[in-house]
Amino acid sequence: MAIGELLKRSRESQGLSLEHLASLTRIQQPFLKALEEENFGHLPEQVFTKGFVRTYAQALGLDEEEAIRQFSESSHLFYKTHEETQRQTRQQIENTHKGTLNRNVVLIVTGAVLIGLLFFIFPYKQIPPQHQVPVQEKTHDKGTSLLDTPSSQQKETHTPTPTETSSPIVPTSPTSNSIGSKQEEAPVHVASKPVTQAPLPLPQDIPDTTTVEKQPLVLELKATQITWVVVQSDDGIPNEALLQPGETAQWKATKRFVLTLGNAGGVQVWFNGEPRELFGKPGMVIRNLEITP
Repeated sequence: MAIGELLKRSRESQGLSLEHLASLTRIQQPFLKALEEENFGHLPEQVFTKGFVRTYAQALGLDEEEAIRQFSESSHLFYKTHEETQRQTRQQIENTHKGTLNRNVVLIVTGAVLIGLLFFIFPYKQIPPQHQVPVQEKTHDKGTSLLDTPSSQQKETHTPTPTETSSPIVPTSPTSNSIGSKQEEAPVHVASKPVTQAPLPLPQDIPDTTTVEKQPLVLELKATQITWVVVQSDDGIPNEALLQPGETAQWKATKRFVLTLGNAGGVQVWFNGEPRELFGKPGMVIRNLEITP
């Protein structure tokens, strides 16, 4: 017997209406009707529909495992076709994404080649530095390193005449003031001093943020009514669970959670220890709700 016919006959034999069962199971009446008519396209994802079947069978006093088995047989073809359609859709999206990525790579490589050609055609010409007169050092008679001034250079290259070499050089006293003679000024020698650079201030200690580990995010759910939940931590594999009233479940992540609830009003949510408001009314289905800090 098909699952829809089994549930409908059992309900009618007990004289129960869909409205009464909706209030008893906290499942919306349109979902119960679609389940009896086996209209799986108007039902949520397969994992949630299984939770509806289990709850429906429990309310009618039927064997839950047998009801789940009959549901799997009745809906096998539908969900197989549905999964194949979803797989093809995902494949098309991936192919489109890859095509866009390949185009971007081609554009980047083309731009890099064009820039390289421009540098090859118009090579960079380095501007020569301004002409600087090199400063030469000479050694004093006493071994002291002195800067060579232009006046001293001229005196070194001056070639004495025979008259100058034959006559002795008589030193003149600084106080002598002979008429017609002018005291020769001695060249000023400036000793070169090493240039010392002031020590740079030490940089302040900067905290290394690369070694700081991210604190884990904690999502905690407590069921007040029977609720089918699916939780995906970061980009991991979704975890599904059927929470009974009073049961509590906890998940951890580093970036985000993606939450799906088969009974939005039947579960209390805590995120990092802080309570969150209800995401919907009892029996409402919430899909792919992203929870981030």
